[in-house]
Amino acid sequence: MKKIIFGCLILALGIGLVGPILPVRAVATTIKLTNTALDTVKVEITGKENSAVKLSFLPTGASALSTITLGSTNASGSFVNSISSGGYGIPATSPVYATIDGVQSNTILWPAYTSSLALSKTSVQIAVGQNSKITATHTLILAANSLPASIGTALSGSQLTVTGLAAGTGTLVLCGSNVGCASVAVTVGSSEGQNEITLSENSLTLDYRQSAMVNIFGGGNNGYMIKSNTNQTAVNATISGLSNEISLYANNAGTANIQVCSISSESNCTNLYVTALAASENSLSFSYNDFSLAPSVSRTTIVSGGPDNNYYISSNSNSGVATASLYGTTVTVTGGSITGSTVIMVCSASKSSICSNLRVSNNADVMTPSVSVLAFSQNVVSVAKKDTTNVTVSGGNGTGYTVSSNSNSSVATASISGSGNIISLYGSEEGTTIVEVCSVETARVCASVYVIVGPELAEISFSKTPVTVVSGQSVIINITGGTNNNVIYSISDYGVVAASLSNNGHTLVVSGGSKNGSAVVKICDAADSTKNCSDLSVINSGASNTTTTSTVETTNATAQTQQITEEAKVIYGGDLKAILVLNGLARNTEKEANTLTKYLNNLKNDQKNLTAEQINLLNYFITYGTSLTKKLGEGERAGVLGSYKKAFGKLPTTEAEWSDVIKIANGRWPAETSQKALDSAKVEFRKVYLREPDMNDTHDNAAVSVIAYGLRPAARKIEAEKAAIKIFKHIYGHDPVSSLAWDIVRAIAYSGAKR
Repeated sequence: MKKIIFGCLILALGIGLVGPILPVRAVATTIKLTNTALDTVKVEITGKENSAVKLSFLPTGASALSTITLGSTNASGSFVNSISSGGYGIPATSPVYATIDGVQSNTILWPAYTSSLALSKTSVQIAVGQNSKITATHTLILAANSLPASIGTALSGSQLTVTGLAAGTGTLVLCGSNVGCASVAVTVGSSEGQNEITLSENSLTLDYRQSAMVNIFGGGNNGYMIKSNTNQTAVNATISGLSNEISLYANNAGTANIQVCSISSESNCTNLYVTALAASENSLSFSYNDFSLAPSVSRTTIVSGGPDNNYYISSNSNSGVATASLYGTTVTVTGGSITGSTVIMVCSASKSSICSNLRVSNNADVMTPSVSVLAFSQNVVSVAKKDTTNVTVSGGNGTGYTVSSNSNSSVATASISGSGNIISLYGSEEGTTIVEVCSVETARVCASVYVIVGPELAEISFSKTPVTVVSGQSVIINITGGTNNNVIYSISDYGVVAASLSNNGHTLVVSGGSKNGSAVVKICDAADSTKNCSDLSVINSGASNTTTTSTVETTNATAQTQQITEEAKVIYGGDLKAILVLNGLARNTEKEANTLTKYLNNLKNDQKNLTAEQINLLNYFITYGTSLTKKLGEGERAGVLGSYKKAFGKLPTTEAEWSDVIKIANGRWPAETSQKALDSAKVEFRKVYLREPDMNDTHDNAAVSVIAYGLRPAARKIEAEKAAIKIFKHIYGHDPVSSLAWDIVRAIAYSGAKR
């Protein structure tokens, strides 16, 4: 027995002497770069022995890193070699880091180097369809093309052929082994100082419902006009304001000869020939079909063609690279966890043999976090000026992280709150900086993030909103703001409207669908689809199963629009006699006094800048109304003003604002929009329906819009309103009194939304 106890004691002492078993820490990776001559850089990397050495760098104009394998470390964990910057297309001052066995080095900048690459041309000016050749004394590598949509390139040894694809200005970066890199400025379609009008292209063919842009050159600075169009039914052509772009849209099959003239001289003209093809039932096409993604980054494209607008995703060759989803005609692709490429096949649901492919590549070259390795959700981060983005850090012992250094804090600031693992990055000025983050333990582990701060996001806006269409009719909307890649984020009702984008997301074509109603087309900046979006309201007022009915409805809608405009003019004009004549009434001063005390004093209580004339207009509208609002009664007209004030924080004082008031009274969307009102309406929606509104659902969208703007129903249903009042009282615990309360009642009664 004593032997057993003694043996256990020895074992316990042995364990105590050995101590806890600690995890094996990975060997740190280091990197040192030295420019030795011309474009040659000596690369010295250390890390785990006998392991592959990878170098990651940021190519010119790219937003994602490229990774190359340089070789392997020796038995001592060392790798030393001299490489040509031009041979690999590595630009000077590119952020780089080395990776060995999953352990990343700190991020440093590639050294500045001397280039000796001689080119026959360093600038090229060509027209669309023309080409120019550039030759060099060395075999060329195309390292970057800043505008591939406009500049086509073809390499053959030491010769590059540049082709003008579309009007624009960009830069090519050419490199050669041991001779560095050089830039070529390319302008396609430029005609500075040119008097005669020319076009970026004089003849083009459009698919059914395809849009396109043609640039105009020369002819002075006073703008251009469409003088004639021989076939407006086939091709819609417009020029917005002083723009030098012709917006084209193929409505139906046919050809059109479009004459474009300078406003300065109507005799200075040129012709554009456009062929519009018939709708193709035998093929599918995408608004964009070649994507480069990073993990969790999403992009959208619109599919069209086939026998109808019904599609499905048939296959995905590598779902680890990217996943795809389809809603209506919008395909969303999202970067996965694997670096590589995949082909996503989309087919017609009506005829599965009609298909087309999307090509997607994904860069998922990220570190694997461990006790001795920090990893980021992104190693290269892009953020707009005056915008914030977040990066997640993981690894270390998990007790917390700190920002240890920032190479250029005037460009971007970085912070980590408390013991969290979220790095908040705020773009202060355009430029780049390297942010180093370390774990907080004694044997700390560090890694770096390269931050690129781009231009400030420009708010997306439309040349016209809302837009009214009829079935089969198309309207071109010019978009300002956003970056060079705005996208259609969603369409709330595909039956009401179809939409497509062109011109890098700055030209939107909306087409009336098969049913009446309203829909919202959400346009977002692809650079930041969470923050920079705008909604375009589209009203389809003429869709019908028969041509006769459609024509009547279109006529009625147009007539009502004209009447609203005329009535707004009368109210805003302030001539009481004209208002009385409009309604066939005699003046009643007693009613006016009653309106002032019963309705108006409360309405204008917080409106300090109203003039006596503006208060009179409000009184006349409540007391007498207009032809289109007489049916509402005095109290309801006061309610319409209350709804307008709730939505826009003001009472109407301009002709346009009075027009919106009359539109609301007739159940039509106002021309002015209020995101604040829509956001507040969504809060009330959640209270009523105990869920988030689905703005792609017609009934949810209608409920939010009615609460936001107070749209009145075309025809009242008293029993439905009585039931809605009971529901309101059950939810809110009181009778509806305020404008907001009554708008909620109307949403419950008429929208059709359900819990």
